Amino acid sequence: MAKKDTIDKLIKKINAFEKAYKSAIDSRTKKLGITPSQFKVLKALSEQGEMKHKDLTDITLITKGTLTGVVNRLEGAGLVVRKRDKKDSRAQIVSLTEKGVARYEKLNQDYKKIVSGIFSSETEDRLKTHINNLNALQAIVEANSL
Repeated sequence: MAKKDTIDKLIKKINAFEKAYKSAIDSRTKKLGITPSQFKVLKALSEQGEMKHKDLTDITLITKGTLTGVVNRLEGAGLVVRKRDKKDSRAQIVSLTEKGVARYEKLNQDYKKIVSGIFSSETEDRLKTHINNLNALQAIVEANSL
């Protein structure tokens, strides 16, 4: 097999893994009553604290338009609040409510169980090998980025 074909196969496998993993996570998180995007927002706010809408977009990699809807739904559920930034009245600050903190803590425990279940058949050594391989691939891509 030519190197070009091997590279194509590698990229297809990475994409196939991402799709399969996303599908496995999405189907399980829906059973928890939350979308993956909502979970990302709660996770980011829990780990980073309150932040501007733009920063939340950068951290979660959710587009601005989609993020607005996600935050609206979380706010409607009483999990987050928005307030105007005192330094820039055009910007909004999003933060978790007490209810949001409690909900995230429970969801995060459930999420960790889901992920552990997905990888339960892997040994720790094999998981470390996967991490090392992914780190190597990431380094290659980053070294050759513009």
